[in-house]
Amino acid sequence: MKKIFLFVSITVFFLITGVTIAYATSNSFIRVPTDETVDRNFYGFGEQVIIDGNVEGDVVAFGTTIIINGTVIGDVIAAGSSVDINGEVKGSVHVAGAEITINGPIENNLRAAGANIILNSTVGKNALLASGTLTMLNDAEIGWTLTAGTGLANLKGKINGHMDISAGEVNLNGTVGGDVRAEIEKTFTLQKNASIGGDLAYRAPKRLSFDTDKVKGDLEYKEPKITKKPKAYWPTALLSFWAIGFISMLILALLGITIAPKLTMRAVKSFWETPGKNIGYGILWIIFTPLAIFVLMITIVGIPLALITGAIYLMLLYFANILAGIAIGAKIFKRMQIEKQNQKEEKTKKTKSNGKAALANNPTQTSLPSLVLPTIVGMLIVTILSSIPFIGWIMGFVFIAWGFHAIMRLKKQYCESLNK
Repeated sequence: MKKIFLFVSITVFFLITGVTIAYATSNSFIRVPTDETVDRNFYGFGEQVIIDGNVEGDVVAFGTTIIINGTVIGDVIAAGSSVDINGEVKGSVHVAGAEITINGPIENNLRAAGANIILNSTVGKNALLASGTLTMLNDAEIGWTLTAGTGLANLKGKINGHMDISAGEVNLNGTVGGDVRAEIEKTFTLQKNASIGGDLAYRAPKRLSFDTDKVKGDLEYKEPKITKKPKAYWPTALLSFWAIGFISMLILALLGITIAPKLTMRAVKSFWETPGKNIGYGILWIIFTPLAIFVLMITIVGIPLALITGAIYLMLLYFANILAGIAIGAKIFKRMQIEKQNQKEEKTKKTKSNGKAALANNPTQTSLPSLVLPTIVGMLIVTILSSIPFIGWIMGFVFIAWGFHAIMRLKKQYCESLNK
């Protein structure tokens, strides 16, 4: 576990500081053949990571598709779009992904977060699951307690201990050996093969009907907590929040161009280089960094580093939005400056001097006083566009992704300059 913690820590550190370790294997195919045994910990970064052989240590894998068919003696830590665990895991499984399928037995604990989770095997101890849809099939069995938060839960199989669940809908068609504590938004149905060995305590908008023969203990209904309807102060509050946010970002932007004008303009230049690539990679940074932080959190010993990384991540998101405002303002005023100069040339019928041409075509040569007004205008544009109903959040996300990768590119260029 110490090696896993060290590896994940270094990986997340590289992720935040701009070293492109994740890019190095982003298009690779990694496979452990059936007749091969890895006698140490296995670390895999790739578009596809497939483990058909056995691993005598831990498995740490990140990619688009992760498939584990062999036996893993240690723990499994994985994150990807699709994660399938078909082999036996002697340790615990910590996994995050869009589609998660567990077909192989897990000797210890299962901790998973994903859009859809399918469990069709045994979990020796506890299962902690967060998902949009949770499905337990007939062969699924949890040795101790199931703790779950989900939109829709279809539960067959067997839970030997207690079940704590918060869900929109629950369809129970299996057995729970202990108590059931549930927070329900819509329905909780005890189907034909359902059986609860202990008490059933639930909180729901209204009292639900149950077949009491399927509940061996007591049945308890708790009314939902009533919250007072707030007064209609939201327009003023929203405007105040918008104004405070704008002023805060503007102050930081002006500090940036005052304290580090050259660095700021290098960031602006990075922002406008390959905009499409910046936005695409920025979205990947924004999505996969929280997954890495989640992996650190579930390792327990990685919680301090996860908190530090999370704080840095949030700061980068904030500064990415500020960079977008500065860059957009600088671009607009650059265009205005070029048009104004062209009009002047037409009137005077004189050619542009080399110095003016360089100034017009290179925003990094803009003097410090001329950055103040572009920054104010750019920040105002970004804030207004991000506040448009329905589509504002999309535009805000694009601005942040765009600026995020521009910052990471700048960091990479700085690291490369140090190595020269």
